[in-house]
Amino acid sequence: ADQSGGSQNKDADEIMTDLIHGPGWTRVRRLKLKLYVFLTNPQSSPLSLVWMVFDMILVLLSIASLIIESEPRYEQYFTNKNEVTYWIIYAVENSQSKLFTLDFLLRLFS
Repeated sequence: ADQSGGSQNKDADEIMTDLIHGPGWTRVRRLKLKLYVFLTNPQSSPLSLVWMVFDMILVLLSIASLIIESEPRYEQYFTNKNEVTYWIIYAVENSQSKLFTLDFLLRLFS
């Protein structure tokens, strides 16, 4: 069997390039594929790795917030609008919600 140039020797990047630039691929399909790879493979680019780490930090912050919020001794920080910490927590949770929605919509699109 001929080993030079056969599809057995192609790495994932070459296969992806062939798929993206092959016949019948529209711009939208190419964008969706690139977005999918970006969101699901942190090794695809440095920015993808940053996105994945940022996403994981958001998840951990959200879990920590949920746990702390359930503790009665910290209730005042989550319910008293006169506390500065209430507004900080509110801003963080609001931002998290928006970023989770963005991440979800991007994954849904891809």
